[in-house]
Amino acid sequence: MTSARRHAAKLPGQNRNAAAQGVTPLTEIPHGSGTLQMDTAPWPAYHGNAAAGWRRTERRKEFTMHRILRVVALLAALTVTAMGAATAHAAGGQVTALDMFRMLPATIFENTAEGLNEEEKQQLADEGETDFWAVIESTPEHYEVGALPMLDTRVSVRVFRADNGDTLAAMGVKNGEACALELWRRKPDGRLAPAATPEEPDIADFFAPGYKLPPGTSPSVMLCLGEDGLEARALLWTSTGLAQVKFDHKVLYRWNGSAFSKVILPSDGK
Repeated sequence: MTSARRHAAKLPGQNRNAAAQGVTPLTEIPHGSGTLQMDTAPWPAYHGNAAAGWRRTERRKEFTMHRILRVVALLAALTVTAMGAATAHAAGGQVTALDMFRMLPATIFENTAEGLNEEEKQQLADEGETDFWAVIESTPEHYEVGALPMLDTRVSVRVFRADNGDTLAAMGVKNGEACALELWRRKPDGRLAPAATPEEPDIADFFAPGYKLPPGTSPSVMLCLGEDGLEARALLWTSTGLAQVKFDHKVLYRWNGSAFSKVILPSDGK
């Protein structure tokens, strides 16, 4: 047997292995110099692997498209949820002070010794108490919390309705003589942005005409959150600390539906 024939004699076994491995077998045809191998398999068998590969490609495309559609659907659902939250009160009321407390950042608590992070703020809104804070009052217009255990430091949110549909939220801290204030404006579509506070009044607004500050005193004025608006608080400092001074006037800022307007009243007046 020629070397060509010896080589050809091994091919049938190799073809069986190829068939067992799912490879298209080759048909042996006698030839003068040995055997020739020709592909005589029907078209479907020859293209079986190609067809399978095509089907896998198509399945991958379908899977990818399915994932894309799921992501699009999820994004749409989240958008609807956000829009729903922004208009949750359209049917039966308005945004409340508690709503604004939930929405606003906890930066105002940086003016307190206890502090409060975002997670604790949501706990306070949901449960009414955390390790260091407890809710004192919650009405549609006013939400107030106090520092435990004495409740001497207080943080409040008071809402003011604007004629154009906006909601203005004043968030303030009071602790003894000190106070801090933030103003936020919420649009009807849910957009939230910081709002400018009114200009601080002159120290002269707190005294009768012609009053002169004692020598060595340094005045300062702060804006605080009041009972039904904003109020200005004047302090007079000396080299030894805070001076005890009786003021002739108090300065308030009352909401008129579009802005805070300054009102000067007698210190004991309404």
